[in-house]
Amino acid sequence: MIKKAPIISLLCAIIYVILLKIIVVSGMTRIQIPMLSTLVSVSIIAVPLYIGLLYIRKKSYNNSMNFGQAFYSGIIISILSACFVFGILALLEINNVLIPDLIADNKLSAAAYIKNFHPTPEEIKEINNNTTNSTLPYAFAKVHFAIVLLISGFSSTILSIFVRNKDTFTEINK
Repeated sequence: MIKKAPIISLLCAIIYVILLKIIVVSGMTRIQIPMLSTLVSVSIIAVPLYIGLLYIRKKSYNNSMNFGQAFYSGIIISILSACFVFGILALLEINNVLIPDLIADNKLSAAAYIKNFHPTPEEIKEINNNTTNSTLPYAFAKVHFAIVLLISGFSSTILSIFVRNKDTFTEINK
């Protein structure tokens, strides 16, 4: 299982970064639909994670996997995916590829928020401070590392219930 986890994790990370670029270019972040970005992030992470867990169940555990094995596999894939996302975004920042689009999108979102919701001067100062903080080195890499780690950790816990096909407790009693 350990031999296949980095490959699955790298695929999850590449898919996440590519779809992050598509989301930024298409302007989906400026759509004011509640929970849309969270739903998209969960589906981006959960689908490759589910396919990877099924692949691991089939190839490594002879199509017989309990919850503990599925959870362990999912957590390993989650941690490695988050590390790969951090590495890919850090490399993209060094090469100045994706990060300028994210910074510009962040500035446009902040300007649209200020225009539409008319916040107080203190809130405007905080929004401008947060926008300035987004230009710090590796800011987006750190944020997306945390996002991927949290979402994939929760997703792997839930997906482990669906992937398992053996009961853990009856297996221990045998």
